[in-house]
Amino acid sequence: MTLFRQNSALPNFLDSQRDSFRYFLETGIREELDFFSPIVGQSLGSSSKRPTDQAVQKLGTYKSSLIVPVHVYSKYLNLNATFPVAFCDLPLMTEHGTFILNGSPRVIVHQIVRCPGVYLKPQFDKQGNRTHLVSFLSAYGSWLRFETDKKGVVFAHIDNLRKVPVTVFLQALGFSMDTIVGALKYPEALDPTLKEVDWKLTTDEAILLLMSRLFPNRPATVLRGRKFLFNQFFNPRRYSLSDVGRKRVNQKFRMRSKTKHLTLTPQDALAALDYLLRCENGETEFLDDIDHLKNRRARLAERVIYNRISDENILRKTGALGSLNSLIRTQVLASVFQEFFGSNQLSQFMDQTNPLAEITHKRRLSSLGPGGLNRDRAGLIVRGIHPSYYGRICPIETPEGKNAGLTYRTSESQLEIRVNLLRTVQEINFLGLCPIQFMSIATSLIPFLEHDDANRALMGSNMQRQAVSLLRSERPFVGTGLEAHVTRDIGATIVAKQNSYISYVDAQRIDYFTPVIGDTNLIDYQNLTAEDRSNQDTCLNHKPLVEANTCVLVSERLVYDDVFTSIHIKGQEYFTNQVDRNQYLDEFGVVKIGTWVEAGDVLVGKISPQPDSDNDPESRLLRAIFGGVVRNTKTTSYCLSSGVSGRILDVRCEFKQKRRLQVGDKVAGRHGNKGIVSNILPRVDMPYLQSGKALDMVLNPLGVPSRMNVGQIFECLLEVSRGFVYHYLYKSRLLTQQKWLFKPNSPGKSIVFDGRTGLNFDQPVTVGYPYILKLVHLVDDKIHARSTGPYSLVTQQPLGGRSKKGGQRLGEMEVWALEGFGAAYVLQELLTIKSDDMIGRNRAFMSMIRGTLLPKSGIPESFKVLVSELRGLCLDMSIARINF
Repeated sequence: MTLFRQNSALPNFLDSQRDSFRYFLETGIREELDFFSPIVGQSLGSSSKRPTDQAVQKLGTYKSSLIVPVHVYSKYLNLNATFPVAFCDLPLMTEHGTFILNGSPRVIVHQIVRCPGVYLKPQFDKQGNRTHLVSFLSAYGSWLRFETDKKGVVFAHIDNLRKVPVTVFLQALGFSMDTIVGALKYPEALDPTLKEVDWKLTTDEAILLLMSRLFPNRPATVLRGRKFLFNQFFNPRRYSLSDVGRKRVNQKFRMRSKTKHLTLTPQDALAALDYLLRCENGETEFLDDIDHLKNRRARLAERVIYNRISDENILRKTGALGSLNSLIRTQVLASVFQEFFGSNQLSQFMDQTNPLAEITHKRRLSSLGPGGLNRDRAGLIVRGIHPSYYGRICPIETPEGKNAGLTYRTSESQLEIRVNLLRTVQEINFLGLCPIQFMSIATSLIPFLEHDDANRALMGSNMQRQAVSLLRSERPFVGTGLEAHVTRDIGATIVAKQNSYISYVDAQRIDYFTPVIGDTNLIDYQNLTAEDRSNQDTCLNHKPLVEANTCVLVSERLVYDDVFTSIHIKGQEYFTNQVDRNQYLDEFGVVKIGTWVEAGDVLVGKISPQPDSDNDPESRLLRAIFGGVVRNTKTTSYCLSSGVSGRILDVRCEFKQKRRLQVGDKVAGRHGNKGIVSNILPRVDMPYLQSGKALDMVLNPLGVPSRMNVGQIFECLLEVSRGFVYHYLYKSRLLTQQKWLFKPNSPGKSIVFDGRTGLNFDQPVTVGYPYILKLVHLVDDKIHARSTGPYSLVTQQPLGGRSKKGGQRLGEMEVWALEGFGAAYVLQELLTIKSDDMIGRNRAFMSMIRGTLLPKSGIPESFKVLVSELRGLCLDMSIARINF
């Protein structure tokens, strides 16, 4: 194992993203253009437009021109020449594995789909009879299935069309009946099928019968049938098994002639029928496990983009050509790229909350998207964990909502593992390299993971990606050793390329030089990120440095010392006085001092740039007139809140927002131990140790047993033992003469005193140095209150969400709580005038204006809906008032 540890350097975590797009540039585009090899040349060229930093600052796109040399020969145009054609502006991937579109980084998520090939699986009818089917799954194009019914008749099923006897389909492909029977191992199994239809058919007769069964409302002709079969299975532009699919088909059927055609062949269909009949006659053939990773394939970024390009026709159909521009549709690729990167489900807004969130987003695998699963119809089986995930897909880290089990994280290594028990050493093919090779990056950063429950480990993995960058970041005392690899591969830390001397350092750049020969020095520099905005409105900043359900009680020291303080930056905005109601603004767009303002007056005039839309006719007209100078903007001026008026005494504008820790913020550890800050106590009121040192944070001990995340206790004790220099608390007690360090009856715990009374607590308390994260779920973004607001047009109930000025939802459990307290009038008020009692809430509003008592509530609209639904079931319900 020593040899493995020395040679087992971790690869770059972003190699899959960069390598896939490099393959697309070098091979993918060429493969698509190879369909027109008589026209398109052999070399591709591109020219860079703008660097990445300018694309972000100017809300542009990081792209380059795709230039293809085209050779055209035309007798009508008297032309025989080669010239370069600019097909489109191709978005490029940055060195960090992202695409920059309209100034925002985006990520192409890898998609895991069914691998093309042939599959054999069982199926059951309503009576429980078991039959089998063989299905051809293509990379793109139609699907074909051969299936048997309970009578033993074999049918061919093309897409969602009607089923036809398999003998008719094979004879339409050109086989004679003698050839079909001679190729089968069990030809007698085909007798039930031959009884269904006349089996002495020529190829043309079989085609006519096939078309009449598939399309009974259309006239069947031989020409139309041949064209249908060619386009469905033999046209490489419409059907392809891909290289992997063709290899799997040849291996499954043990075909002697290793054909390399990517389309379906008649021999494939005949071999599939023989394979199905052998399985029906009891031969021990292994059924395919569709959830096994050998039957699934990761569709990387290059394949996702390539499939989208293949759906369009780059060249126009041959016909009358008015000019050379009408031959090649250069606008097709541009629209394809714009549509894919802007609206495709796999092109996502990159998560930049912290470096771990960024690298995890780039290594994500999704079963959703075009050609994938639907999360509303995906069952529990496809969401489960398969043994083949070991070493390839992390079984722990996955979302907790509707996407649970449909979105994965790739593990540390891509090794094939075969576990053998009671085997000799010669029969073992592979060995486990390290204990963390089956985990994702976020999961492998959790120390003492083996002591945590799997659900809490999942929460800890997800909440590490939600931690915001603090004003003064600290490294954990206990780590797993992979923290440096994450920041290195994502580009969050700038590493020296070679041994150099630092000559100049400031907040924006680092200059260094390397002695080469004699007095010659190689001078270079590195630019630093200085307070840039991320996609999640957090602050991205580089510091130049040279090195070799519980409530949480915190101390006010964490607030005053900015221990959990973070900086947040909103989007790019410009101050101006060119807005509506600007009579009180100066030339810089800021309200003048001494002005009397009322509710709704503009205090600061702001406009925010918006992404350009080439599809808008008005935008195209303005660009044609002003030469592309006009940009889309949105007015985001800051106005005085309703109900407030007064005179302006002073004006202070802040672009950056410093958010200190406050009550309601969410904090968490790395073991799924999350909580909300419930109170911030003065330092003198916080519990303190026997040495007089006050604690910074108090956690509820009841949060450990029920959640079974004991790893946080191990982390606490290991860090506190390191803090006392010595490895064991008992040795620390002997050497430092501090008896409170180690109690024989409660090892690892200490006597803690109440800061308010000075008395010690009844039981010893575990004290340590856990690593606590401040999550992005801040109370300033969550807190919301509603007095009145919009209502839904359909249900007449208040809308939900802070952005819509919605109200709090009164769910089933909240109703139970009010019923338990006996608050009948409060419950009636919440379910009627505060919900969907239209008449009652209008009367209550008028009563509050007039200052009179609130009227009695009426009948809510939801109750009327219930009455209508019951009447739809022929149950007549009427409402009557009963006087007791």
